[in-house]
Amino acid sequence: MATNSEVFDNKSLASLPPPYENVSTSTSSTVKIEQANIEQVKIELTKTELTKTERTQAVLSHLCDIISTPNFLASSVAPIIETCAAALLPEEFSDLLQNPNIEGHTAMYWAVVNCRREAFSMFTAHIPQFSSVCYSDLRLACMSTSNHALFMQLNLGHVINSKDESLRHF
Repeated sequence: MATNSEVFDNKSLASLPPPYENVSTSTSSTVKIEQANIEQVKIELTKTELTKTERTQAVLSHLCDIISTPNFLASSVAPIIETCAAALLPEEFSDLLQNPNIEGHTAMYWAVVNCRREAFSMFTAHIPQFSSVCYSDLRLACMSTSNHALFMQLNLGHVINSKDESLRHF
């Protein structure tokens, strides 16, 4: 039978885990990477030599990253969206969010489908009034994800125009 001194010998001390202060966490390195990405977005979108089309494409690219990249940090969503919004006129940014320019759907649709609540919330803050195209896409997103709560919160059951009336029969 082993005694206490045999169980805790010097060999077992050598296999102890390293002290916590020496261990780098993936979260802290991810935060540093995301902060660097935010700065890179700011630098890219504030270049004065970009044409309107180039600026719009750059903003759209960053919006796609936010709504489609797995493990995108929620803390970096707001600064990137604010930077993107500042790069365009308010009505241009609102239109960009509501046009089906990402695989045939709006950025709003993808924010709902990919469960990006932070992005969805930030997007809605930049849309003074939803277009009928956006309403239709949001209905589809809520139905495809079975998100009845958001469907009701956005009041998507009401007819916006005569083209939308057929959706009330679901």
